Amino acid sequence: MKHLIFMILLAQLLFSKQIVLPKQEQKSWTFKSEIPQISDYMPLGNYVIEVVTPPNLLHSVSLPFTAQLNKLYKANYQKVKKGENLAELTATSWLKVQKKAISDAIEFMHHEHMTERKAKLCKEEIIAKKECLIADAELQSDKIKLESSKMLVKSFGASDMMVDSLFKKFIIEPKLPLVSPVTGTLIEVNIQPGDNLQSDQVLFTIVKAGKLWLESDIPQAKIGTLASGQKIKIAFANRTIYAKVSELSPMVNKQNQTRHVRFELLKEDRSLLSGLRQSVSILVPIKSVKVSKSSLVIHEGQSIVFIKNNLGYESIHVSVIAETDDVYYLKFHKALTGKVLTSGAIVLKTLMDGDDD
Repeated sequence: MKHLIFMILLAQLLFSKQIVLPKQEQKSWTFKSEIPQISDYMPLGNYVIEVVTPPNLLHSVSLPFTAQLNKLYKANYQKVKKGENLAELTATSWLKVQKKAISDAIEFMHHEHMTERKAKLCKEEIIAKKECLIADAELQSDKIKLESSKMLVKSFGASDMMVDSLFKKFIIEPKLPLVSPVTGTLIEVNIQPGDNLQSDQVLFTIVKAGKLWLESDIPQAKIGTLASGQKIKIAFANRTIYAKVSELSPMVNKQNQTRHVRFELLKEDRSLLSGLRQSVSILVPIKSVKVSKSSLVIHEGQSIVFIKNNLGYESIHVSVIAETDDVYYLKFHKALTGKVLTSGAIVLKTLMDGDDD
């Protein structure tokens, strides 16, 4: 009986890709079919990514002058807040700057009083107006010098309270606090108490919290589905994170024909640590149809699947755009929204191959 059915089917294949099978015969062959899953993403492949800290999150602390370290308040991996003391310093240049600032402040006050007195005398025409103009010019010059001194004092890291105390009360502070410029975590402390600190020396490195980068080397043959700014999904360790393509290297590594790709996280994820290397699956936003590998067969060098209909099954050509161990991702086609044969495809393929003979 089955031999007769085969002969009938072979005759039908001479005229059409439609294979007519009565329902009873379909049951005898234990064909199975199901509606495939439509996916908005397809896997680009499995690659090793590295978590990298963007340079805008890294801040180094150094000095514009030489100094000696008296006290160190923080160590590696401690969190710090902006304005928090990191160390205590002494420096000859710091003392000289304060003395110069006091001198400029006293001179400004002297010329300010002198200008006020001359203004009254000029108003009463006791002295010539030329004297008042000269006094005003000298006062403006002293004011510029005073503002310059204030800026120089602040460049040493002096707080507003220290500046006010210096210019109003003329109090010299022999010790200088070194404060953190940002809120973050110390990842490098390169000094110890008693060290002589140089102006070109990086004393601390601080990393701020923020969105990290993920970087990977991807084969040039796979790059065509990636574009700058494109949103992607990265699956690993039973979780999924969302990122976007930030930059693609304009050069191909001639040794392995890969290109370096940088992904930027869409939101901060504190569970990811800089320096981590992990094998992940990268998924790109391309609409596709997922079918089991048992659904697809090769006929005349082309990939085909069988779609169930009222008469039996119809073969259609498909394009495989990605795959995993047990699934093919097919280029989306409306015909693939119907039931796809998942078991027994090799039987129908044999009939089609027999037709070729």
